[in-house]
Amino acid sequence: MPVKLNYTIFGDGQPVIILHGLLGSSGNWTPIAKKLAPAYQVITVDLRNHGDSEHNETMTYEAMADDVEHLIESLCLKETVMIGHSLGGKVAMTSALRVPGLFSALIVLDIAPIRYRHQFDVPIDAMGAIDVETITSRREADQKLAPAIPDAELRRFLLRNLAHDEKGFHWRVNLASIKANREFINGFPRSLAGRKYPGPALFLAGVRSEAINQGSHPAIHRYFPAATIASIENAGHWLHVDQPAVVLEKIRVFIAKTLSAPRVNS
Repeated sequence: MPVKLNYTIFGDGQPVIILHGLLGSSGNWTPIAKKLAPAYQVITVDLRNHGDSEHNETMTYEAMADDVEHLIESLCLKETVMIGHSLGGKVAMTSALRVPGLFSALIVLDIAPIRYRHQFDVPIDAMGAIDVETITSRREADQKLAPAIPDAELRRFLLRNLAHDEKGFHWRVNLASIKANREFINGFPRSLAGRKYPGPALFLAGVRSEAINQGSHPAIHRYFPAATIASIENAGHWLHVDQPAVVLEKIRVFIAKTLSAPRVNS
């Protein structure tokens, strides 16, 4: 059963839904959403077990796609452009392959429809090792993360999940569910084998990331035969953070091109 997702709407017009990556939230995409909003209705979404969306013990891609499809239906969206990064990219691909007629275009950032090795184990385990109920400041949490995660920028990203209320600090992200579902998260649904999304699709790869490489191109084209794959220089996995202006322009040009092209029957 779908869970209730938290979302924010910017602007009006052609709907564009943006799905964040693992351990992220809709707020990661607010700067780009605001710049797209003058031309489109942009909806940034917290996936289940992230941000302010409901927590749930299940984190299969089918379940997360159910959540998003239910949201699209509840908002009465038509001809939606779907954008997804990392975990959100796999959710977006799952929905596009299951219900291709729901989307006018697909944009996926730095993820492919393949199984990955445990690329997020270190941050997940490092966050889980902190007893957040006993910490007294964000600085203390940062210091506890530092031995396992020396990258200060990555720590800042992860600490956006740290919330504080009258009871103290807590993680907004559901680490227990993410840990329990790592095998599902690292993979891609076998139930989608043989399916294709015939519409326009753009895959953006960070040059400093290995998430999309030559070895994953065949899988992308197998599921998304009309896909274009483009590389973003001087960008890693969080390419929309490393090169926001370049990513924004790629998104703008691609959406404008797809809206002016004849609709592909699905």
